[in-house]
Order: sequence, then structure tokens, then C-alpha cells
Amino acid sequence: MAHNHIHEGHKHDNETIKLTGEDGKEVEFIIEATLKVDDDEYAILIPASEDGDDAFVFKIVMQNGEEVLVEVEDDEEFEAVAKAYDELMDEGDDDDDDDDDDEDEDEE
Repeated sequence: MAHNHIHEGHKHDNETIKLTGEDGKEVEFIIEATLKVDDDEYAILIPASEDGDDAFVFKIVMQNGEEVLVEVEDDEEFEAVAKAYDELMDEGDDDDDDDDDDEDEDEE
């Protein structure tokens, strides 16, 4: 199974992927996170060339034995993935907070 640098259920550290848009232009995205919701896998991508907060949700589907990213356009599906992403980020924040507590103890 090909992965295109996509891994399940975690944040990525500046991994990128290039996608071809409908206009035929190639756009580079930062893979912010990948996660599983129900039985489907998703990728959260942020355009590498933008400083804004725009993020895109793509469903990872198998076509002809390869993983393909399909933009999520259904509102309910998008909301379910956004909620799972928020929970994943909250878990990451909790881990960061724990690390900060350890550092504070070391300083005393």
C-alpha cells in the first residue's frame, strides 16, 4: 500500500505533498495531520505558500491500488473530521503542557 507520506492519527512535522488542482497547477501543501474517523482515513492539509489559517480536509481513498486524496465537501463529514482533528490537537496540547510542567520542576 503506497502512503505518500501519510500516516494515521498524528501531527506531522512540516512534511509536504504536491497536489494538482483542477486548473492543472501544482500546489504544495503541508501535511498538518492525518486521522481516522469511523472506518475512513483523512488528511488535514495547509497550503505551504499561505500564512493564513486555511486548512483543507481530504479523504484518503484507494483507487487502482494507490492512495488518492479526495477533498471532503459534505458538511457533516467535514464537521466530524474537524471535531476529531480538534481532539487530536487537544491531546497534543496536553502532552506539551506536561512537558512544560517537567521543565518548571527542573528549574526549581
